Formats: sequence, structure tokens, C-alpha cells
Amino acid sequence: MRILMLVAELDIGGAETHICELSRELAKQKNEVFVVSGGGRMTKSLCDNGVKHIKIPLGVSNPISMLFSYFRLRRLIKNGAFDIVHAHSRLASFMAERITRHLGCAFVTTVHAKFSLSPIKKYMTRWGSYTIAVSEDLWEYLRENYDVSPDRTRIISNGVDTARFLPNRKSGEKVGKRIVFVSRLDADCSEGAYALVSVAKDLSARYEKLNIEIIGGGEEYHKLCEAAQSVNGELGYPCIIMSGGCLEIEKRISSADAFVGVSRAALEAMSCGVPVVLAGNEGFLGEIDRSNLDIAKKSNFCARGCEAISEKKLFDSLCSVLDMSEEERKKRGELLREYVIENNSVLDMARKTLEVYRTQISECPCGHDVCICGYYGFGNTGDEILLGQAIKRARERFGGGITAFTKSPRKDRWRFGVRCVSRSNVFSMIRAIRKSRRLIFGGGTLFQDSTSLRSFFYYALIAEIAIRCGASIEFWGSGLGPLKSRISKKLLGRILDKSSYIGLRDKRSLKLAEELGVVGDKIVYDADMALRVGACSRDRLEYLMRRLDITSKERFCVVSVSGRCGNAELNILENRISELIGQEIKCIVVGIFPKEDREISLILSNKWGIKYTERLSGSELVGLLSCAEFACGMRLHLLILAKAAGAKFEGIGKDPKISSFCEEYGGRYLE
Repeated sequence: MRILMLVAELDIGGAETHICELSRELAKQKNEVFVVSGGGRMTKSLCDNGVKHIKIPLGVSNPISMLFSYFRLRRLIKNGAFDIVHAHSRLASFMAERITRHLGCAFVTTVHAKFSLSPIKKYMTRWGSYTIAVSEDLWEYLRENYDVSPDRTRIISNGVDTARFLPNRKSGEKVGKRIVFVSRLDADCSEGAYALVSVAKDLSARYEKLNIEIIGGGEEYHKLCEAAQSVNGELGYPCIIMSGGCLEIEKRISSADAFVGVSRAALEAMSCGVPVVLAGNEGFLGEIDRSNLDIAKKSNFCARGCEAISEKKLFDSLCSVLDMSEEERKKRGELLREYVIENNSVLDMARKTLEVYRTQISECPCGHDVCICGYYGFGNTGDEILLGQAIKRARERFGGGITAFTKSPRKDRWRFGVRCVSRSNVFSMIRAIRKSRRLIFGGGTLFQDSTSLRSFFYYALIAEIAIRCGASIEFWGSGLGPLKSRISKKLLGRILDKSSYIGLRDKRSLKLAEELGVVGDKIVYDADMALRVGACSRDRLEYLMRRLDITSKERFCVVSVSGRCGNAELNILENRISELIGQEIKCIVVGIFPKEDREISLILSNKWGIKYTERLSGSELVGLLSCAEFACGMRLHLLILAKAAGAKFEGIGKDPKISSFCEEYGGRYLE
């Protein structure tokens, strides 16, 4: 596999080390790996390990320099025949996303830290068809701030070369206790170093001939040197050593009695079997032991979300570590190293990354074979689930070459990893249909005129274009009607007659097709595709339950309300909520179509003191519903997902789809 890694520069840092470790391991596994960056001190170690480096300044924000870098990168990707392009920084992703989209290359991104959310920088942030987050909290940050699909995001933790970072096996007495700190020393990541310098005098008074080594460089380095010199002068010996940026730090770390720092450096110290005190700008967790390993893992060992660092907390934690007996230190070191081997080895990181690469390559658009049409891109969770399932089904049946018609082509290109065309651009849709062999109406009740004739004629026009272009038409898990207009019935009859496959999801739709005179083997019962959605992973479900304050033994119900509901339906739902609260069943309000449902959902949430959440993926909803007592609501796809999860459900509303689904699948309909 030919792999192209993109990063701003390769100077010393956690993200840069991650990229180098990953690239070296991928190269060891017989992949051809190229790294593009503006250069730096880590390029030599890459080249020495069989990774090719190409110098293009991808981290320069000057518009003219960016333009030159863009064209150089475009030429490289166009001529390089790479199987995958993997970007690790914002500007690199910004340039590569457009290039790979036009050239049809597989594109993956990794987020190593939280980005600035200013409007300009947010606009310049681009994501691949798959996005890798190095921790759970970054995965949640992506979903909340960038609307990246959780189903196309993978959590792959930092990997450490455990064969390089080994425990110090030398015997003999050391002179004094030794503490090591490793980090960049910029303003956003040097608080741990300043706190360590501040407590050095008190620690030295307690531990004779104490030695503290601070490894790293950055804009705060000279200020820290001055502070260290002042402390050393007062103590009368070089207690604090400022080593600057170093490449080979494994021997220095392994000789320590305690390590202070965060992120990758903390994992490297754990691999060396050194007790770790987790302390940095983003928080303070203290000494790592069996009780808080899971908490540390959620933030990629950065202590995000923990209490703020203080000199007293750092002093107390270091004393606790330095006072350990040799037996206690050995047991702690074995625990930490074993954890890294099981959860954060570079082999595991490379294996999981290759899995993402293979998935993305298999899904990469090639040619034009299928166009998928529906009510997509409007933020309706139900329709987004249908698009995801239609794409999955199309890939299984036809392979690549999928184009989706959607209201939000740029966003959905990230979310679903397919070519997307604006559904309001008729000429683009015509071009896509002319190149394709089939047009698929992928779920939902598109052909109905109860809300307006305009919507019906829109889909009828797309179907007519496909008929004229010679593309076959298929309906997958669709609903039909109700139809009031004679012209609607006549047009739909013609479209169904010209279709090659008509999969309808309910008896009412099958009956309407029969009334329109369409018969034959091409009309089949085809259940709503949302019924095929599986539950999310156990880890993701546990995270979701914590976020909603639901304990494992707590009884709860999932509720949805429609923004178009009338007073009668709302009264029924409120009476049901009142009953459930009286039975000590917690209610969770879920926004299925936030654009319409958010206002009324928040009113319900505030009135009854219940939680509200939105923008959950189909797999997350199925996972949540599998633990719930039942679902109750006005949105059809909440009931469908409840059925998929094996949960009981209750429907409310005048929409005939709700009553029909409840009748067909054994749900309770509240009139």
C-alpha cells in the first residue's frame, strides 16, 4: 500500500512523534510510506527507518505560500498513485481535501487536539471520509462542533514503541531521587514545568540530592531556565537541569523515580515502568494507578476535564510516588507497562489505522454507477439514517461509484464518504444521472401530496429525467401516498410502471400500488431500511448513558415530539410523561428533526425537568433504545429504531404512517 502522510512540520512534539511512530511501523509492515512536511529535527529518524520525506511547507498560513504548497501537493498526489492520503494538521487537511475530492483519492484525517473554533478557522477545517480521534473526548468534540458522523469516526489511541521504551534494568544505588518532565514548553503546555520548578525547593528539603530534569523546548524555555537557575542558586547545587529538546529520551525517562507530564510522554514513561503524575495545562489527575486509568484514557492522558493544577497537589502527589518502597514501585511500574502493551502499543495503533485505510479504499468513489435520491441533508435523523443504510446497501450490491442528491453536499460528503450533488442544482443532477445506470429512491415517503404538490412534482421530475436518460429506477424500503390529486396518481403510476424494482415498506403502500394498476414480481415487501441499523459499541453506549445521567439500573423511556404537532397530540404526550414520572421512569427527549423539533422539545424538557439530546446517530439511538423500557413519540423513525432495538414502542399523531406502523409491528397507538 502506498501511503502519503501530511503534517505541518516534524519538529519535536506529541503529534509529530505519533506520526513518526505510525509511519515507521507501517513501513516495517511492507507498506511504502511517504511523509510531506515543512521539515524538522525528526525527519532524519524517519529516513533512517525506510520512510521517504518530501519537503513542502504545509503549515505556513501566508496565502501566497499556501498557493505554491497547494499546487506542489496537487502535483505530488496526482502523479504519486497513492492508495491513501492521511492528513494530521488543519492546513494540510484544508489543501488535501479539495485535491483528493477532485482526483478521487481515498482521504483520511486525524485530530490530535482541539482546534480553534473561530469562524474562519472552522471554515478552513476539512475532514476525510473517515476521521480518527486519539481520545474519546476529542471524538465527542468533533461531533459537537464539526458535525462529523460518529459512525465514520474511529478512536485510535496513541501508540508507543514498547520495544524502545523499556524499564531500566540496571542495578546499583542511585544518588538521590530523580524526577523527569517532558513536554513542549510553549504557553499552552508549560504549566506543569512551572509548577515543578515552584515545588523544587520543598521537594529538595525532603529528598536529599534531588534531581529534576525538564526536557523540551519552546517559547517559555528561556523563562523557565531563569526560574531554574534562581532555584539552583538558592539550593547551592544544580537541582533542576534544563535539557532542551531531545530526540532520544527513552534512557532519561527510564532512569527516573517519577515522571511529570501528559499525553504521549506520559505513556512513554508508563511503558518504561516509571510511576507517572499526570499534570498539565488542561488539568491535573495526580499519580496514575489502577483506580484512575480509565479516566486518564478518556482524555488521551491529558487530564482534560480534571481539576486545575496547583503546586500543593503536585507536591503531595510527587511525595506519594517518591516515598514508595522498591516493591511498591516495581508493582506500579508493571501495572503501567502492562496497560500500555495491552492498550497503547504502536502495533495496535498501526493495525487499527490500516483497517481504516482498507475500509476507506474499498469505499472510494470510482466511476458513476448509482444515484441515490431522498429527503437528505436537512438534518432529519431519520432521513440521514436512511441515506447511510442506502449507501451501505448500494456498496454491497454494486460496489463504488455512488452519488447522493442532498441539501448539504459538502457536509454529507464528510459524513457518508460518497460523491454528493446539491439537490437544488438540477443540471448537476442531470449530469450525474446521465453517467449512471440506476436511480434509487432510498427510503421515506417521497411520493405523496398531502403536504404539497411541489414536493411530489420535484421527485417526479427526477424520476422522469432518469427514464429519459435510460437509467433504471428502484425503490428501496419506500412508502407511497397518500395521494389526493388525479395527476399525482397518474404520474406515480407511470413512474412505477417504468421502475425495475419497487420495494415498499408497508401494506398501505402495497395496496396503493395495486390501486394504480402496477402488478408483477417487481413489487415486493421491503422493510424500512432503518430496521437494519445495529447498536453502537458498548463503550460508546456507556459514554452516552453517562452524558444523559442514566445509571445502568435506572428505568427510562425515550420520547420524541414533532414541531408540527397540534395541541391534542401534545396533551397526549404530556399526560404520558406525567404517568411515567409518577412511576419513577426517567424520560429522555430526543430531537429527531432538530430544526423543527428543538423548540417544542426544550419547552417539554424545561417544563418536566427532563433531559434533552439531539444529533444522535442511528446506531447510538438503537443502543440507547435497547436499554430503555420503551419509546413513545410522534416521529416514525424513533418507533422504527425502537423496533430494530427490540424495545416496546408507542406512537402518537395524526400521520397515517404512525398508526400504520404501530398496527403492522405490534406497537401501541395512543389516540
